[in-house]
Order: sequence, then structure tokens, then C-alpha cells
Amino acid sequence: MSDGGFSYVEVLITLVILALAFLVLLPGITSLLVSEAKQEVNLSALALAGDVIEETKNLDPGDLESLEGSDPQITKVEKEGKEYWIERAVDVTVPDDQDLSCRLWHVDVWVYDVNPDVAEAKSKCHLETSIFTFE
Repeated sequence: MSDGGFSYVEVLITLVILALAFLVLLPGITSLLVSEAKQEVNLSALALAGDVIEETKNLDPGDLESLEGSDPQITKVEKEGKEYWIERAVDVTVPDDQDLSCRLWHVDVWVYDVNPDVAEAKSKCHLETSIFTFE
């Protein structure tokens, strides 16, 4: 026997131990990667919802009024190679004194990764805000 290096058996045992350790860690690594991908999709959906909220805030009262009378608008958007459906609903709070010079608008935005008309569609995120307008 030589003291100069490792034998083939020692190297083989080391490789088997490393392979077993890798197999034990593999489900955890896979779970981490899947979780990271889901988080990335949710962050993209949240950013899209925020963009729609900001776009709605920049509308003038006449445009808000035209949105308020209609059904929720559904728009298909592609971001970073993925398709999203954005649904926006606008409602107005009727003022107590019927003074139409100022109004409080309620805006809801939902983001889906499938068409929301599908029965099992679940939103990735939901944002809502209020917009106060006056003339």
C-alpha cells in the first residue's frame, strides 16, 4: 500500500456519498426555484396593477365617468414573455348634497394569468384605490 494518494474505492465511496447528499438536497432546491418563479410572476402582476392604478389616476373626470357606467374592462397584456389579463372596475360614490363638482371614485384592479372569464380563474393580485376629483 502506498501513502501517496487515494485508492479507487475511496474515491468511489466519496462520489456515492456526494450523490446521495445531492439527492437529499434536490427537492429543496427545486422547491426554492419554483417558489422564486412564482414570486417573480406575482411581482410582475403587482407592477402591472400599479401601472393601471396610476393610469386611472391620471384620467380626467369625464373619462372616469365613461368608465363608471360600463362593465369592468378586461385587457390582455404581455410582459416579459408572459400573458396577463387586467380587469379594472370604476365606481363613484354619490355625494350627499348632489353637488357634482366633486366626486369620490373607487377603482379596483385585478391581474390574472389566465382569462378571467374562465370559471377557475384566480387573480394574482388585487389593488384598489380612491380618487377624489373636483371641477
